[in-house]
Amino acid sequence: MEPAVHAMDGTARYEEVESETHPGVYGCEVSQGSERGGFKMASKVTVGLAVMALVICSRAAVVEAQKPTDVIESADSEWSGVRTELVEVKRMSDNTIRVRWRWRNTTNKPISIHVRVEIEDTYLLDPVNKKKHLVVTDVKGHVIGSHIGDILGNEEIAANQAIMVWVRFPAPPASVGKVSVVIARTPPFEDVAISK
Repeated sequence: MEPAVHAMDGTARYEEVESETHPGVYGCEVSQGSERGGFKMASKVTVGLAVMALVICSRAAVVEAQKPTDVIESADSEWSGVRTELVEVKRMSDNTIRVRWRWRNTTNKPISIHVRVEIEDTYLLDPVNKKKHLVVTDVKGHVIGSHIGDILGNEEIAANQAIMVWVRFPAPPASVGKVSVVIARTPPFEDVAISK
């Protein structure tokens, strides 16, 4: 016997209801009352909650399926139809931080973006020491990182595809565990943990 709640004349009262358990979807149980062979209020609520749980879980699964597993954070960029996906912020043995991200075309048509200036305008913010870390360059002034784009620095991203980009920054002191990553044309990714 299990108690069931029934509202009568605006009041609630408990009564004992015999029930048998039927396996439901994803381990949920549906109780069927003995009174008139119909489902009791408790069983309707149980079924309703199970359906709601399935809908919520399936929507969450769709969202997770759309987000690659290696993405730390993502945001829409200022380029219409292009999403920036932060993939890595890692402290390297040469006292630099390697940052990798993707610019993903979320449309059904190719998009051309100007990448050279945007890569050079990317930087890290050290919130502890209040310092801005610019991209590391070699002796000739070339960025230590991705060299993509044509002679003018333009790159085309195919429909529903992405391009991977990486750069290096001077590392903040070892005591700094989080930084803000500012990628051009994208809202800042703040308080990002530095992996080792």
